[in-house]
Amino acid sequence: MILKSVIFLISVLSLQVDSSTTRRPFDVQEWLKNQTSNDTWKAINVEEFPGEECYRPCSVGQSRVCYWKFVMEHYQAMGVACGRCAEGVMEDCFNLHCLPADGVERGVMSINRKIPGPFLHVCKDDLVVVDVANHMAGTAAAIHWHGFHMRDTPFMDGVPFLTQCPIDYATTFRYSFWASEPGTQFYHSHSGHHKVNGHYGAFVVRNETSPHQNLYDFDLKEHTVIVSDWMHDDADMFMPGLPTRRPGIVPKNVLINGKGVYVDEKRPEQYVNSPIEVYKVKQGSRYRFRFINSGSHVCPVQIQIQGHNLSVISTDSFDVHPENVNTLISTSGERYDFVVNADQAPGNYCVRVKLLGVCNHEQFAVLSYVDADASYEVAVSEYEAYGSEGARCRAAEELPIGATLNHPNTTCHNPLTRNLCSTDLAALAADTELLKAPVDERFYLAFNNYAVSPHELFQENRYEHFMNNRGSNVLQAAINNISFVFPPISPLTQPDEITEDMFCEDGNWPKRCDGERFCHCTHLVKAKLGSVVELVIIDETRNIGPINHPFHLHGYAMHVMETDFVRNFPMTVDLYKKLDKSRMLPSQGRKRTLRGQNTASLQDTISLPSQGYTVLRFRADNPGLWALHCHFEYHFSVGMGLVLQVGEPSDFVKAPPNFPKCRNFVPDIDQSVIDYKNLLPQ
Repeated sequence: MILKSVIFLISVLSLQVDSSTTRRPFDVQEWLKNQTSNDTWKAINVEEFPGEECYRPCSVGQSRVCYWKFVMEHYQAMGVACGRCAEGVMEDCFNLHCLPADGVERGVMSINRKIPGPFLHVCKDDLVVVDVANHMAGTAAAIHWHGFHMRDTPFMDGVPFLTQCPIDYATTFRYSFWASEPGTQFYHSHSGHHKVNGHYGAFVVRNETSPHQNLYDFDLKEHTVIVSDWMHDDADMFMPGLPTRRPGIVPKNVLINGKGVYVDEKRPEQYVNSPIEVYKVKQGSRYRFRFINSGSHVCPVQIQIQGHNLSVISTDSFDVHPENVNTLISTSGERYDFVVNADQAPGNYCVRVKLLGVCNHEQFAVLSYVDADASYEVAVSEYEAYGSEGARCRAAEELPIGATLNHPNTTCHNPLTRNLCSTDLAALAADTELLKAPVDERFYLAFNNYAVSPHELFQENRYEHFMNNRGSNVLQAAINNISFVFPPISPLTQPDEITEDMFCEDGNWPKRCDGERFCHCTHLVKAKLGSVVELVIIDETRNIGPINHPFHLHGYAMHVMETDFVRNFPMTVDLYKKLDKSRMLPSQGRKRTLRGQNTASLQDTISLPSQGYTVLRFRADNPGLWALHCHFEYHFSVGMGLVLQVGEPSDFVKAPPNFPKCRNFVPDIDQSVIDYKNLLPQ
């Protein structure tokens, strides 16, 4: 197995060496040769390069191989490995393979029997190798590396039935790619609802320098914050949904780095004192925190640190002009880096994370000032005392809300308000030439959650995805009236098997959709390689309450040209075009500067205002097939997504010749099938 994996790794690297898209600042073949003590560089054993050793000070020309093995399992939170953890024996919560979560028993999907999975810390231009072994019986899997553009290896993007075949049960798939995009990224499942059940983790790529390094003293792995909403049932239980089950498709809690305490509102005095997260700091020092929203549901996440401001220096891994806020709000898929100045009196301070909207759950961690000679790691023996601090935080009054990033009622690009939108964060690396360039292609993308009647949905020989969020209320999602479904192959890596009727485009639906108000098919939008593209994404949803949908584009970062809404006038494509033509859009009435910076924000995940719009611009210079979708888990699963094709298949980076393939198996029933005598040895 190891030999096959090595050969596969080398075949991937060989393609990168030969490909014109390779962007390594060194000779790859020579570098590979230097990674092994053997006479031939083709005999690399990646297991000799444990990924944990890749957390280090980064230096130019010192790239490494960083290897991890992920074992995916159906597992248990607060299970037998946890001993007496549920009874308050804190040390048992740290038994080998104990996964306490929020103290409530439930079945989960784990990576290496952890939630979140291993935190990956590497340096820019390290070679990342992750073997994903699927031990989940009856389940296929895949991992998406959120924030990585995969220019050299688009077939490692991790979207099943688009860039690869899903990883079948009892098999292992090797992801290998360069850590080309520095910053705060993360990884998560892109298969089914596995992310909701626990398949996610932090992924930080450090550079040798940072334009903000004068603003902080420490950038430590211990200050990674990954937040996820948390259910007490398997996520698939609520897809498509249960008509009378309450609360339905909403979480029961929120976790910070997989830790937390569940407090039942009906019995608040009874809870399991499971471990909470602790972040240690030392008075007088400044710390870079890396915050990741790995949520799956519709509720935004709010974070505050008692007595401390957050100086935001990065969004979606892109450095920005620093902005000071008291409160940060984010939606699924977004990442923010902020600096915390430990300038308060020594003590313990509450870190409050709250789910907003219909979810209304909160969780606490502790920011703890420690002695100058203390370790930043938290010892098992310390967690009990910190648990008492968490209880104090839960009983205290809510933290005051001051200047807020992404306040739901904020007007973006307004220098007169203390509040900010993510689109107000001026990127240091914005492409000013692109911002001024004429647009070659503009695509209007209106998304919707359609109410569907049972009569329309339940018909003979009709099997379509849907979401039943309460009673008889049934929804199907679509973009431009096309509800996305996956093809039966991996079209990026099997382009010779693409048929004319496999994809549908705006205005070009398959015949079976004639007379339908929307069509279920694989939605494709084509952009010319090298063109300047604008996506005008518009929320035409009317059948659910106010929600800020986060849209994520794989393979790209996007300049956010506009984001806004028209009060009391739900946006539509026609209304947008009329207002744009007459220069009456809200953002057109304000000068296009971000806090005095004549630039734009740069993001790969953008949260749209409810019933509003956003305009995203990028240069289509990364050929391939890239998913664009709502990052709410359940919305994408019922059709709120599409495929952006950049260039033609001849422009795509080719997958290795032994790359896995998948397809339907529906042979003709002819004599060769039914005449079994022909199959017997003669």
